[in-house]
Amino acid sequence: MILAWICFYDAIIAVIAIAAGIAAAHFELIAPYSGFEIMLAGLAFAALGVVAGLIAVPMTLFSAKRRPARGRALISTFVCVALLIPIIMVLWQTYQYPLINDVTTDTDHPPVFITAIDLQPQPGRDMTYNPQVAAIQKAAPAYADLAPLKMAGPPDEVFAKAAILAGRIRTWQITRIDPGYAGFATTSLSKCGPPTAAAASSRCARSRATAKAISAPTTIAS
Repeated sequence: MILAWICFYDAIIAVIAIAAGIAAAHFELIAPYSGFEIMLAGLAFAALGVVAGLIAVPMTLFSAKRRPARGRALISTFVCVALLIPIIMVLWQTYQYPLINDVTTDTDHPPVFITAIDLQPQPGRDMTYNPQVAAIQKAAPAYADLAPLKMAGPPDEVFAKAAILAGRIRTWQITRIDPGYAGFATTSLSKCGPPTAAAASSRCARSRATAKAISAPTTIAS
């Protein structure tokens, strides 16, 4: 039966593409976003396999001629559904978050990326904070409680404490320390893994966090 074979090959291609995209990006054999695109292609084949399976399985139930293809259609459909379930769960759990990749704790005075500009896959890319993104973030209930972390003490003392804490986070790499500005910058690369391959789309996390000393409005960490 043609549809059963289509479902079968869709399942095989989907498994190979998803596994290859995740593994290649995880071990840095290809650019992280390229691995993400390969994974998306695999998910597209899985979706096509589900459609083909939903048509093929009933046809094998009511036709004696097509009955031998029932097992192939059922197994292939199950595999495709299993591949899509994690993605569906992630979408269900994160639907309340807006589709933005630049989040800041201070939308009115966001920290400015400096060294991160040269660490991008495309050095020099404009990383200026977009006011339209600020409007979207402010309107999202999920970010209603996001605000600068405030610590009591002189700015210099709070800056030193924040820099020490940042240095203890193993997944962070401090790329800039500016005592005069009372701020520092870090980068973090997320490892690819289902279903979060998109997390490694950039070596510079597009997030802007600030901490402020209560005794002064000086931004001391970013």
